[in-house]
Amino acid sequence: MDIRYLTQLNDNPTFTSPLSSNVLKLEPLTIDEIHALETTYNAGNAFPAVLRELLYIAGKSCYLFDYIGKTQDGVQQWARARILNDNDKEIPRPFYVIDVLGTTLFSFVYLDENKDDPVVYEALPEDEDEEANPDWIRSLDTALSTLIKDKLTSVLSGYGSH
Repeated sequence: MDIRYLTQLNDNPTFTSPLSSNVLKLEPLTIDEIHALETTYNAGNAFPAVLRELLYIAGKSCYLFDYIGKTQDGVQQWARARILNDNDKEIPRPFYVIDVLGTTLFSFVYLDENKDDPVVYEALPEDEDEEANPDWIRSLDTALSTLIKDKLTSVLSGYGSH
């Protein structure tokens, strides 16, 4: 696969944590594994280019994102279960979770925007105070490649990714 958007991530396949001296590695998915995910979560249509690159570079393990110890399919099922736990919520558009941020919060991209580099959103479907926060999905107003670049810059500078 030709890497056009995430060259900086591709050029940094390992990262040594300054806190623990652990070497963290990017672990990729195969093209066949990516196609299987596209079949399941995007009706067989190709994912946006940046998402495909992310999965190809770091779909099994990524030191920038938390996959909560699960496979990509497991992360997708986990997020959908969080949404189903709150019966009055749904995401009616095709989406793909890229990061888990705690026990119920996750980041995702919509798959139907027809953009190679889609905007990232956060969802908090199990918000306890829905009256105070009725907007359980919010845009981060940043493209996926920009989010990855910013997280990578932060991590390589010695700061955390989240």
